[in-house]
Amino acid sequence: MINTARMKLVFRLGEIGFALSIQDLIEIREDPGGVLDRSEADPGAMLLGRLMLRGEAIPVIDLGTCLELPVSSTSPIVLILAGESGMWGMTADRVEGIFPESEFESRPLPIILGRQDSLPYAGLELWRDEPLVLCDARKLEDYWGGHER
Repeated sequence: MINTARMKLVFRLGEIGFALSIQDLIEIREDPGGVLDRSEADPGAMLLGRLMLRGEAIPVIDLGTCLELPVSSTSPIVLILAGESGMWGMTADRVEGIFPESEFESRPLPIILGRQDSLPYAGLELWRDEPLVLCDARKLEDYWGGHER
């Protein structure tokens, strides 16, 4: 039996691959465009708008802007995460799937990327010979200011 607590979601934003522990994941919403309220969008704060989920309007950030990636097409997927102060969402272009942690190998960040504690992600993971950015919901939330909702 596979321990689901030791699984990771692999997703893409543009050509960049990411890994996220599913312990941080609440759900995946495809094509939220029609229900994403953009009236509170704030590009400076990386906020795309708010998404209604279980009676709560949760903030949705533009992960590409957060990580200073080249602009991709409008991301058709929102990953809903559990944060320190409640649920929030971040964008993704494509989801590859959920895989056992045993398929991943942690790698140290190259020194050129700076100190790991100052970055909005947790490190690198090698998956099927591809380096992925390891996302940490708490670090990302702190980086974009989710605690100040």
